[in-house]
Amino acid sequence: MGEYNIDDALKVIGFGRMHFIIFICCVTQQMFISNEQFGISLVIVAASCDYYVSEHRMSWLMFSTFAAQVSTSHFMGYQADKIGRRKLLLIASVLCIFSSFMSSLMPDFWSFLAFRFLVGVFVPGPGMALLTYLSEFTKVELRPKVINFLYYAIGFSLIYMAAVAMYVLPLDLRLRVHKDYAITSWRILMWAQLVPGIISCFMLWGMPESPKYYLSVGKSNEAYAVLERCCRYNKGKDVTLKSLGIDSLKKPESQVDPSLAQKRACTRIWYETKPIFQRPLLTKMLLIMFRGLA
Repeated sequence: MGEYNIDDALKVIGFGRMHFIIFICCVTQQMFISNEQFGISLVIVAASCDYYVSEHRMSWLMFSTFAAQVSTSHFMGYQADKIGRRKLLLIASVLCIFSSFMSSLMPDFWSFLAFRFLVGVFVPGPGMALLTYLSEFTKVELRPKVINFLYYAIGFSLIYMAAVAMYVLPLDLRLRVHKDYAITSWRILMWAQLVPGIISCFMLWGMPESPKYYLSVGKSNEAYAVLERCCRYNKGKDVTLKSLGIDSLKKPESQVDPSLAQKRACTRIWYETKPIFQRPLLTKMLLIMFRGLA
């Protein structure tokens, strides 16, 4: 009986039913992210007749979408540490689904471009928080394998989008709504992109927040309650953390500095970003960047 750190507690709890549910939730979320990032290449080919998409307009679409992702990804990572991984996943996913759905209804190219820009603004939210959320529920020994399997969802997404496109796009579908505006097959394809995201949002609604996030903001009781729930799901309703010898959780060595709460958002972001430009993280960051570019 005693005080455990979070990684030792996760090792005792093991990888069971609760973790499989969280894993499926994260896989569907990753499929949705990939659908939004890569699925537009299938959609825009079919939409080119309605929107008169030239090479110039195509370049505007690709530039605006990826520029939005680059400009907000760092801020989304900061928000994951500020408001929590699950909360960011839910908020950003819902906004991304809404923006994508609205883009599918737009009657002209420039309004379509505006909403695709908003999709690019929100899609880094789940992209930033997803990996952290899943890894913080997984014991250290299994993390590399679980994360590796998570990214199989990118391949599933590409197969899913291609399969749906093969079935939907050849359909001679044109449901006229008003004058020159009609519901066509490419709009339905865009709706199909949203299905994994909608499923994931419903699953996330019932999922707990990351226990490591709770510990990082000094909420030890909430972190203990989350692990208690995982323990009962994995080992049975009669098994508790106390019965496994876990009375409490150790506070992490580094916690959020309370004085930062009084500072502006930009100051807090820089304070949390600065360590990656200093040793020992600088060398590791440069190595990761080199591997990514290679």
